[in-house]
Amino acid sequence: MSSTITMTPLNFIASPEAQETLYDIRLGKYLFLVAFVVAVYDHACTLPEEIETVWKKKRKTFFLYLFIFVRYYTPLVLCVVTFGFFSTWMNHERCSHWMYFMPLGVTLPLMLLPGILMAIRVYALWNKNILILSGLLLYLATQISIGIWVTLLPGAKPLPVPVQNYEFHYCIYAAPLLKNGLPSSSLYVFMDLGYDTMIFSLTIARTIYMSRKIHRHGALGIGLMRSLARDGALYFGGIFAMNFTWVLIIVLGSPGIRGLIAM
Repeated sequence: MSSTITMTPLNFIASPEAQETLYDIRLGKYLFLVAFVVAVYDHACTLPEEIETVWKKKRKTFFLYLFIFVRYYTPLVLCVVTFGFFSTWMNHERCSHWMYFMPLGVTLPLMLLPGILMAIRVYALWNKNILILSGLLLYLATQISIGIWVTLLPGAKPLPVPVQNYEFHYCIYAAPLLKNGLPSSSLYVFMDLGYDTMIFSLTIARTIYMSRKIHRHGALGIGLMRSLARDGALYFGGIFAMNFTWVLIIVLGSPGIRGLIAM
Protein backbone atom coordinates (compact mmCIF):
# COMPACT_ATOMS: atom_id res chain seq x y z
CA MET A 1 0.00 0.00 0.00
CA SER A 2 1.31 3.42 -0.87
CA SER A 3 2.41 5.65 1.97
CA THR A 4 1.22 8.77 0.18
CA ILE A 5 -1.84 10.49 1.60
CA THR A 6 -3.50 12.58 -1.08
CA MET A 7 -6.12 15.27 -1.19
CA THR A 8 -9.72 14.15 -1.57
CA PRO A 9 -11.38 15.20 -4.86
CA LEU A 10 -13.59 18.27 -4.57
CA ASN A 11 -16.62 16.35 -5.88
CA PHE A 12 -16.29 13.66 -3.19
CA ILE A 13 -19.54 13.12 -1.26
CA ALA A 14 -19.26 11.01 1.88
CA SER A 15 -21.99 8.67 2.99
CA PRO A 16 -23.67 9.32 6.38
CA GLU A 17 -21.54 6.58 7.95
CA ALA A 18 -18.37 8.07 6.49
CA GLN A 19 -19.36 11.54 7.67
CA GLU A 20 -19.79 10.20 11.21
CA THR A 21 -16.36 8.58 11.05
CA LEU A 22 -14.75 11.78 9.76
CA TYR A 23 -16.43 13.74 12.54
CA ASP A 24 -15.09 11.25 15.11
CA ILE A 25 -11.59 11.56 13.67
CA ARG A 26 -11.59 15.34 13.88
CA LEU A 27 -13.10 15.28 17.37
CA GLY A 28 -10.58 12.65 18.46
CA LYS A 29 -7.68 14.80 17.34
CA TYR A 30 -9.02 17.78 19.26
CA LEU A 31 -9.56 15.67 22.39
CA PHE A 32 -6.03 14.31 22.18
CA LEU A 33 -4.51 17.77 21.73
CA VAL A 34 -6.41 19.04 24.77
CA ALA A 35 -5.20 16.09 26.85
CA PHE A 36 -1.63 16.61 25.64
CA VAL A 37 -1.67 20.33 26.46
CA VAL A 38 -3.14 19.69 29.92
CA ALA A 39 -0.49 17.04 30.65
CA VAL A 40 2.36 19.36 29.62
CA TYR A 41 0.84 22.29 31.52
CA ASP A 42 0.44 20.20 34.67
CA HIS A 43 4.04 19.04 34.37
CA ALA A 44 5.27 22.62 33.98
CA CYS A 45 3.22 23.88 36.95
CA THR A 46 4.74 21.33 39.32
CA LEU A 47 8.28 21.47 37.94
CA PRO A 48 9.63 23.90 40.61
CA GLU A 49 8.40 21.59 43.41
CA GLU A 50 9.90 18.61 41.59
CA ILE A 51 13.31 20.28 41.40
CA GLU A 52 13.27 21.13 45.11
CA THR A 53 11.96 17.83 46.43
CA VAL A 54 13.41 15.35 43.93
CA TRP A 55 16.42 16.56 41.99
CA LYS A 56 18.06 18.42 44.88
CA LYS A 57 17.67 15.44 47.17
CA LYS A 58 21.05 13.78 47.62
CA ARG A 59 19.82 10.33 48.61
CA LYS A 60 17.56 8.82 45.98
CA THR A 61 15.65 5.64 46.75
CA PHE A 62 14.02 3.08 44.49
CA PHE A 63 10.61 4.66 45.02
CA LEU A 64 11.98 8.07 44.10
CA TYR A 65 13.32 6.69 40.83
CA LEU A 66 9.95 5.03 40.26
CA PHE A 67 8.24 8.39 40.74
CA ILE A 68 10.60 10.04 38.26
CA PHE A 69 9.97 7.30 35.70
CA VAL A 70 6.18 7.58 36.07
CA ARG A 71 6.31 11.37 35.85
CA TYR A 72 8.32 11.51 32.62
CA TYR A 73 6.86 8.45 30.94
CA THR A 74 3.56 10.21 30.22
CA PRO A 75 4.83 13.18 28.17
CA LEU A 76 7.27 10.95 26.29
CA VAL A 77 4.67 8.42 25.16
CA LEU A 78 2.24 11.21 24.28
CA CYS A 79 4.88 12.59 21.91
CA VAL A 80 5.01 9.18 20.21
CA VAL A 81 1.21 9.08 19.98
CA THR A 82 1.26 12.55 18.40
CA PHE A 83 3.42 11.16 15.61
CA GLY A 84 0.95 8.35 15.00
CA PHE A 85 -2.01 10.70 14.93
CA PHE A 86 -0.63 13.45 12.72
CA SER A 87 2.25 12.08 10.63
CA THR A 88 1.32 11.32 7.02
CA TRP A 89 4.01 8.61 7.03
CA MET A 90 1.64 6.46 9.08
CA ASN A 91 -0.52 4.84 6.42
CA HIS A 92 -3.09 2.10 7.03
CA GLU A 93 -0.62 -0.75 6.52
CA ARG A 94 1.91 0.65 9.00
CA CYS A 95 -0.88 1.54 11.40
CA SER A 96 -1.99 -2.10 11.57
CA HIS A 97 1.28 -2.82 13.40
CA TRP A 98 1.87 0.48 15.19
CA MET A 99 -1.65 0.61 16.67
CA TYR A 100 -0.67 -1.86 19.41
CA PHE A 101 1.55 0.80 20.93
CA MET A 102 -1.58 2.61 22.09
CA PRO A 103 -2.92 -0.01 24.51
CA LEU A 104 0.39 -1.75 25.32
CA GLY A 105 2.63 1.31 25.49
CA VAL A 106 0.20 3.95 26.74
CA THR A 107 -2.94 2.64 28.44
CA LEU A 108 -1.57 -0.32 30.40
CA PRO A 109 1.64 1.34 31.69
CA LEU A 110 -0.17 4.57 32.62
CA MET A 111 -2.64 2.55 34.67
CA LEU A 112 -0.09 0.12 36.14
CA LEU A 113 2.57 2.57 37.32
CA PRO A 114 0.25 4.92 39.27
CA GLY A 115 -1.48 1.81 40.61
CA ILE A 116 1.81 0.60 42.06
CA LEU A 117 2.37 3.98 43.71
CA MET A 118 -1.12 3.88 45.23
CA ALA A 119 -0.51 0.34 46.51
CA ILE A 120 2.72 1.48 48.18
CA ARG A 121 0.89 4.40 49.75
CA VAL A 122 -1.80 2.12 51.21
CA TYR A 123 0.92 -0.32 52.31
CA ALA A 124 2.60 2.45 54.31
CA LEU A 125 -0.74 3.68 55.65
CA TRP A 126 -1.52 0.20 56.99
CA ASN A 127 1.74 0.04 58.92
CA LYS A 128 3.53 -1.92 56.16
CA ASN A 129 1.01 -4.76 56.08
CA ILE A 130 2.48 -7.24 53.61
CA LEU A 131 -0.86 -9.02 53.08
CA ILE A 132 -2.53 -5.84 51.86
CA LEU A 133 0.38 -5.02 49.56
CA SER A 134 0.42 -8.57 48.17
CA GLY A 135 -3.33 -8.51 47.54
CA LEU A 136 -3.19 -5.17 45.72
CA LEU A 137 -0.20 -6.17 43.60
CA LEU A 138 -1.84 -9.51 42.75
CA TYR A 139 -4.96 -7.66 41.62
CA LEU A 140 -2.83 -5.31 39.52
CA ALA A 141 -0.99 -8.24 37.94
CA THR A 142 -4.31 -9.90 37.08
CA GLN A 143 -5.64 -6.64 35.66
CA ILE A 144 -2.58 -6.14 33.46
CA SER A 145 -2.70 -9.76 32.29
CA ILE A 146 -6.33 -9.34 31.25
CA GLY A 147 -5.44 -6.06 29.55
CA ILE A 148 -2.73 -7.75 27.49
CA TRP A 149 -5.01 -10.68 26.69
CA VAL A 150 -7.91 -8.55 25.42
CA THR A 151 -5.50 -6.37 23.42
CA LEU A 152 -4.08 -9.37 21.57
CA LEU A 153 -7.45 -11.00 20.88
CA PRO A 154 -8.06 -11.76 17.18
CA GLY A 155 -10.13 -9.16 15.38
CA ALA A 156 -8.32 -5.98 16.41
CA LYS A 157 -7.75 -3.55 13.55
CA PRO A 158 -7.05 0.13 12.94
CA LEU A 159 -10.03 2.43 12.81
CA PRO A 160 -10.95 2.59 9.09
CA VAL A 161 -10.47 5.98 7.46
CA PRO A 162 -13.02 6.56 4.65
CA VAL A 163 -10.90 9.09 2.71
CA GLN A 164 -7.20 9.37 1.89
CA ASN A 165 -6.68 12.90 3.14
CA TYR A 166 -3.99 14.30 5.44
CA GLU A 167 -6.57 16.37 7.34
CA PHE A 168 -8.44 13.24 8.42
CA HIS A 169 -5.39 11.04 8.85
CA TYR A 170 -5.71 8.89 11.96
CA CYS A 171 -4.14 5.78 13.45
CA ILE A 172 -5.80 4.24 16.46
CA TYR A 173 -6.46 0.78 17.85
CA ALA A 174 -10.04 -0.49 17.53
CA ALA A 175 -10.70 -3.21 20.11
CA PRO A 176 -12.49 -6.38 18.97
CA LEU A 177 -16.00 -7.02 20.26
CA LEU A 178 -16.92 -9.71 22.76
CA LYS A 179 -19.78 -12.16 22.23
CA ASN A 180 -22.17 -9.85 24.08
CA GLY A 181 -21.33 -7.00 21.70
CA LEU A 182 -19.25 -4.99 24.17
CA PRO A 183 -15.69 -3.96 23.25
CA SER A 184 -13.08 -6.20 24.85
CA SER A 185 -11.39 -3.15 26.41
CA SER A 186 -14.39 -2.74 28.74
CA LEU A 187 -13.16 -5.70 30.84
CA TYR A 188 -9.98 -3.87 31.74
CA VAL A 189 -11.82 -0.64 32.49
CA PHE A 190 -14.20 -2.36 34.91
CA MET A 191 -11.24 -3.93 36.71
CA ASP A 192 -9.56 -0.55 37.02
CA LEU A 193 -12.74 0.83 38.55
CA GLY A 194 -12.64 -2.02 41.06
CA TYR A 195 -9.02 -1.26 41.96
CA ASP A 196 -9.82 2.38 42.69
CA THR A 197 -12.68 1.24 44.91
CA MET A 198 -10.33 -1.04 46.86
CA ILE A 199 -7.80 1.75 47.36
CA PHE A 200 -10.46 4.14 48.58
CA SER A 201 -12.04 1.57 50.92
CA LEU A 202 -8.69 0.68 52.50
CA THR A 203 -7.81 4.35 52.93
CA ILE A 204 -11.12 5.21 54.59
CA ALA A 205 -11.02 2.09 56.80
CA ARG A 206 -7.56 2.97 58.06
CA THR A 207 -8.59 6.58 58.59
CA ILE A 208 -11.57 5.56 60.73
CA TYR A 209 -9.41 3.16 62.73
CA MET A 210 -6.72 5.75 63.40
CA SER A 211 -9.26 8.43 64.27
CA ARG A 212 -10.85 6.17 66.88
CA LYS A 213 -7.43 5.29 68.23
CA ILE A 214 -6.59 8.94 68.84
CA HIS A 215 -10.13 9.88 69.84
CA ARG A 216 -8.89 10.56 73.32
CA HIS A 217 -7.33 13.74 71.95
CA GLY A 218 -10.83 15.10 71.46
CA ALA A 219 -11.46 17.54 68.66
CA LEU A 220 -8.08 16.82 67.07
CA GLY A 221 -8.98 13.21 66.34
CA ILE A 222 -12.47 14.04 65.10
CA GLY A 223 -11.15 16.86 62.92
CA LEU A 224 -8.48 14.61 61.44
CA MET A 225 -11.02 11.93 60.58
CA ARG A 226 -13.36 14.42 58.97
CA SER A 227 -10.58 16.02 56.95
CA LEU A 228 -9.18 12.72 55.68
CA ALA A 229 -12.63 11.30 54.97
CA ARG A 230 -13.68 14.48 53.15
CA ASP A 231 -10.49 14.73 51.07
CA GLY A 232 -10.51 11.01 50.34
CA ALA A 233 -14.16 11.10 49.29
CA LEU A 234 -13.56 14.08 47.01
CA TYR A 235 -10.53 12.41 45.43
CA PHE A 236 -12.27 9.08 44.92
CA GLY A 237 -15.42 10.80 43.70
CA GLY A 238 -13.42 12.56 40.99
CA ILE A 239 -11.55 9.39 39.98
CA PHE A 240 -14.73 7.30 40.03
CA ALA A 241 -16.64 9.84 37.94
CA MET A 242 -13.90 9.91 35.30
CA ASN A 243 -13.59 6.13 35.16
CA PHE A 244 -17.36 5.65 35.09
CA THR A 245 -17.58 8.11 32.21
CA TRP A 246 -14.73 6.17 30.60
CA VAL A 247 -16.78 2.97 30.89
CA LEU A 248 -19.92 4.56 29.44
CA ILE A 249 -18.10 6.01 26.43
CA ILE A 250 -16.33 2.72 25.70
CA VAL A 251 -19.61 0.81 25.93
CA LEU A 252 -21.90 3.30 24.19
CA GLY A 253 -19.62 5.49 22.05
CA SER A 254 -18.92 5.32 18.34
CA PRO A 255 -15.86 3.30 17.25
CA GLY A 256 -13.62 6.34 16.73
CA ILE A 257 -14.31 7.99 20.08
CA ARG A 258 -14.35 4.59 21.79
CA GLY A 259 -10.85 3.83 20.55
CA LEU A 260 -9.47 7.18 21.68
CA ILE A 261 -11.08 7.04 25.13
CA ALA A 262 -9.95 3.44 25.62
CA MET A 263 -6.40 4.66 25.15
